[in-house]
Amino acid sequence: MIAPDEGRLFLHGKEARFANPSHAGQLGVATVFQELSLFTKLTVAQNIYIGREAKTRLGWIDERRGAERAAAILARLGADHISVKATVGDLSLAEKQLVEIAKALSHQPDVILFDEATSALGPREASGIFQIIGSLRDEGKSIIFISHRMEEIRRLADRLTVLRDGEIVGRFEMTDFDHDRVLRSMLGERLASETFRRRLKPSSGKPFDNGAPVLETNQLSFKSAFTRLSLRILPGEVVGIAGLEGHGQIEFLHALFGLYRRGVTGQIRVDGQEYRPTSPWAAVKRGLALVPEDRKSQGLFLRLAVSFNLSFTVLGQLSRLGGWLSQKQEKILTEDYLQKLHVKSASSRVAVGSLSGGNQQKVLVGKWMARDPKVIMFCDPSAASTSARRINCTTRCMNWLSKERQSFCIPPNWKSWLRSPIAWWCYLKERSQANFKVKVSRQPIC
Repeated sequence: MIAPDEGRLFLHGKEARFANPSHAGQLGVATVFQELSLFTKLTVAQNIYIGREAKTRLGWIDERRGAERAAAILARLGADHISVKATVGDLSLAEKQLVEIAKALSHQPDVILFDEATSALGPREASGIFQIIGSLRDEGKSIIFISHRMEEIRRLADRLTVLRDGEIVGRFEMTDFDHDRVLRSMLGERLASETFRRRLKPSSGKPFDNGAPVLETNQLSFKSAFTRLSLRILPGEVVGIAGLEGHGQIEFLHALFGLYRRGVTGQIRVDGQEYRPTSPWAAVKRGLALVPEDRKSQGLFLRLAVSFNLSFTVLGQLSRLGGWLSQKQEKILTEDYLQKLHVKSASSRVAVGSLSGGNQQKVLVGKWMARDPKVIMFCDPSAASTSARRINCTTRCMNWLSKERQSFCIPPNWKSWLRSPIAWWCYLKERSQANFKVKVSRQPIC
């Protein structure tokens, strides 16, 4: 996809140069991309062999033979429950990821690159991917596995190479794996120390337990997703909500943000005044903001400029008489948040979809920071970011939020966040409709 400026690449002991991904596939190197390279309107079989379709003797596409070949690859992956005739757009995210892997295997590669292949998957779906990778390794395939999840690296890797700012900064044998040493390599000694040892405090310097709650929920319930959930969030407080996947964390935030118009019961107070979550706009007007799980479909306008995405929530404040947008004010705001969040972008006018995943996430957070909300709620704030980027970006956001602002943080693997700048944890346990327990820890853990 990108031609190297210098250096040499060897494959099977011979120097190799790849003109494009298709050429790399022909030479035995395939990639499972983080951003799925699938056509949602085509069938599973058509996607797996796109551009390399089986042909009849007369040169027509042989759909039947193509379906048989695709079914054989899916069966090899243990994914024969996926119909080769199904439209890819109708599949779940985990099933799409399996089709992406089948597409890579259709090249019969010797080397397979997995680029954050599990970043958007839950623990159960990711475990299935791990089994497939293990089977491929047993077949003698060479695997390059890129991940920001330490537990995945420990489970799969024989050796670990750490890159920071495009340079190799560390190499580790997994037989002598040290979690802290790896993170220090990724972050740099100074940032690692600042991240792990600093305890957040409000800008006033006063303890968190002084002052009235900025947000309260009392016996909040939504159908079977969560029941009788009560929390108090104080000014400047950063609260982590932990629990296994599907235990109501995301639904709780969605309910607060007004995404469920019916079925939400209980009381919510913002700054001591009762609040009914009737719509997202009602939530925004009361000072609530939501950073969603899927930034691409729920949080950003990918084809529009970085500047528009950063200023979208405050267009009214940037407009002059007659409703015309002040481009000068928009530029000032944009440059301010690009600098605050260290967003790497060639220009504020480039499409936000052209940025890396980590920089897109920063723009998404900056969009809400520009509105100066009372509470920011994060759903999986580290999706598609490396550990270094995740902790670095999160630390900057939490530092800013601690100045008389608040945040929920919903990590994908909450145990890995015990050293991140979270002031308090709320743990949601397994529940039934009649029994839902919430344990709130009021002990600082960072």
